[in-house]
Amino acid sequence: RGVSVRDVVLENVSVKGPGLLLEDCDETLVDEFSVRGQTNRLASGVCFRITTPQTFSGLRISNVSAREVEEAGILLETVGKEKGTLTDYLISGNLARVTDRIQGARGTMTNNLP
Repeated sequence: RGVSVRDVVLENVSVKGPGLLLEDCDETLVDEFSVRGQTNRLASGVCFRITTPQTFSGLRISNVSAREVEEAGILLETVGKEKGTLTDYLISGNLARVTDRIQGARGTMTNNLP
């Protein structure tokens, strides 16, 4: 509860998967997260993943720069047989393509440039 990630730069990353993976977190803030250099193997810059059948809320993601990744700069997803959900979240002011596979209640995505 209450996770904050600020002022992070990933440079020349050659791993598969997301640059930053957040799983099953409430009241999460990501601000000033950048992916630079040779990152063509990253699936996403930031991935918020729900793996339990719970409801999470309060996700805020802003000032992310992740344009040169395979799938999406910011990815919101659920995995597993019983799907959880996300409510009351804000994704804004990013230089990243946003893919929201959760489609939760009261989610706002604005001012994001792919």
